[in-house]
This record gives sequence, structure tokens and C-alpha cells, in this order.
Amino acid sequence: MSACRMTTARSNWGCVPVGNVQIDNHNGDVQLSLPEKAGFRVDARTRDGEIQSDFAELQVNNGEHEGKASGNVGNGGSHIVINNEHDGIEISPSQPRTAETAGASGY
Repeated sequence: MSACRMTTARSNWGCVPVGNVQIDNHNGDVQLSLPEKAGFRVDARTRDGEIQSDFAELQVNNGEHEGKASGNVGNGGSHIVINNEHDGIEISPSQPRTAETAGASGY
């Protein structure tokens, strides 16, 4: 299985991963959009921020100084690890691409 690892001091980056993914970020939000019908397993942690997820299968626990989320969506295929410091993490389903949105994004 392929893997993608990203480490950054800012959250402005992109990657089209296939397989396992690890994201290590400092000083900024991490916004992760995944296909609604994808299968993946998440282990996420943020310090000095909160985690929000639109996937009901993920268990999210936000404390005073730390947020954690974990769980399997679908078949749990790919493993996604997110570590963030000093801001939040948002995990949401991506919007289906249409000819109209594909042309607007330039892809």
C-alpha cells in the first residue's frame, strides 16, 4: 500500500494520497476532505485546538487543551494519522466533483 507523509509549519499544502497518510502540522488548521464512501481509519490529535468531524463513525473527544479522534469509516482501509499543534482539525466528506466544479478549480 502506498503512503503519503506531510510535515509543515503551515496548513497550506496539498497531496493526493493513495494508501496510508500521516500529517504533522504546526500553527494552523488542518482541513481534511475525504470521499463520503471511502474506507479509512483515523487517529487524530491536536494540542491547543479542537477536532470536528462530519463522519459519525469517528469518536471525537475535545478537552481543555487537547482534542482526540479515532475510529473506522467503511472498511477501514487506509490509515490516516493527523498530529496538529496550536489549532484545530476538521474532517469532512468531500463534495462530489461535477463538470462545473472541475472547470472552476482548474483540474
